[in-house]
Amino acid sequence: MVQCPDCGPFRLDPASQRSWQLDDEWLIRKLRGALGIASQVSITCIVDGVWDIGRYRKRPVVVARRIDLVERHGLQIFHGHEPRTQSWVITPRPLGRMPQDPLAGVATWWHLEDRFALHGMALRLLDDVHEDAGDVLRDAIPVAINGPFSDDFQWVYLDDWPHGPIRLTEAQARLFAALWKHRNQAQPAEFLMRAAGLSSEKPMDVFKIKAANRGDPLYLGPLQAYEQLVSRQRRLGLYQLAWDQK
Repeated sequence: MVQCPDCGPFRLDPASQRSWQLDDEWLIRKLRGALGIASQVSITCIVDGVWDIGRYRKRPVVVARRIDLVERHGLQIFHGHEPRTQSWVITPRPLGRMPQDPLAGVATWWHLEDRFALHGMALRLLDDVHEDAGDVLRDAIPVAINGPFSDDFQWVYLDDWPHGPIRLTEAQARLFAALWKHRNQAQPAEFLMRAAGLSSEKPMDVFKIKAANRGDPLYLGPLQAYEQLVSRQRRLGLYQLAWDQK
């Protein structure tokens, strides 16, 4: 079936079906760009037609070709080896009738057509998510638990940074978590990036600042944390977390 904006849904003949195919990789790449998910964060194929593409506002983002795939494999998606409760689930709007909340509160369902707009060759999130009181509470800046880092490694505290706690991206937080776990011994870049689930070659890759963001403390802060907290043995290609524990 194809959804025509003028005449509604209609069935394709077999010859037309062979001419059309959804480019999953293109769609996932554009959705990650619209949600600000770092390209270094790995993509997980949960089942055929369902992917975990990263995190948005600290919650997993699940993309599926159809909502019935999510319903059929819900146990594996939300309660499997890596639990994904309270995910954002993105699918095209179904052509037929569906229950108001087919996910029964386990996750938040977004219709692709309603939440995203195509501009040129890029997707844009139409309306950012409104935070309720619970979201505001969860997003409150936590205290340092793991050395200079918060418990989830999303925040880092530097004594000589004048702009307060530094917010890290998901990729940066994953890298610092890997460095913290292996802080007692310097490790090769390949090992750390693999442990963090990132596809880049070097830790520095996730801290690079685009020209348009130079001078902005929001982007300078994570780079300052990396330069101050990570000891590098360049000749050996080894990296280790180092900070004053007093």
